[in-house]
Amino acid sequence: MRRNAALAAGACCVVLTAASFLSITPQASASPPTQLCGQYQHLPVTNKLGQSFIVRNDNFGGLPECISNSGSQANFVVTQSLADSGNGHLVQAFPYIFLGCSWGLCTPASGLPATISALPDPRTSWYVSARAGGLWDATYDIWFNKQPITTGQATGAELMIWLTSHGEPKPPRHATIVWADHARWYLRSWITHNDGFKWRLIQFRRVHPVQQVTNLRLSAFIGQLEAHRWVQPSYWMLNVDAGFEICHGGVGLATHGFRVRLS
Repeated sequence: MRRNAALAAGACCVVLTAASFLSITPQASASPPTQLCGQYQHLPVTNKLGQSFIVRNDNFGGLPECISNSGSQANFVVTQSLADSGNGHLVQAFPYIFLGCSWGLCTPASGLPATISALPDPRTSWYVSARAGGLWDATYDIWFNKQPITTGQATGAELMIWLTSHGEPKPPRHATIVWADHARWYLRSWITHNDGFKWRLIQFRRVHPVQQVTNLRLSAFIGQLEAHRWVQPSYWMLNVDAGFEICHGGVGLATHGFRVRLS
């Protein structure tokens, strides 16, 4: 549930075979790509496994931005971005693909929202091209709430899992490092707010950036949130979002495949 304005270690990720990669990577389409240039414009899509998602141009900064989708499948490319946060690091846009419910949009038969206790081993795969200038990060953005909701601002917690970034300063030497799913991550947490709402934001930033994850065990991250008492098993997980926080630049950022398995 994206802002409308912003210690349990898991098993190693499963190696992706060529056949399974093709199952979630969109094939070339004879039809021209669909352009999403409107603020908050969205498009229902599916992957080769038949999972339904939504691609959304969450351009809350209001400056011109376009993303394109090929074949109504689980992909998108940032084709235009005039995002400009000046000298700051204020996110201007978050083009993303998601499963679940986000600001009044829900994917059919997703199984979300669901309580954390009902999701013992959720996993996700995401493949990106993250070669673009500017200031941005490629991140999962997963929202929790004390009650199930399908729209509005969630306030239970926001879990961000950064795979890679560009232009962001390096974490300080004393930054906290934790293990999750057999990789090292910088861990930060703070209270953030928007439009009078407050919630805890937890950020895992990969020490060694990558442009793809396969069967990433979300329980490895959620377990750490529970250990810190930032969430409880009774909290509801609303969605699994994957996209690019863009402060400026970002043309060429792309998602090539996406999958979520809740059990």
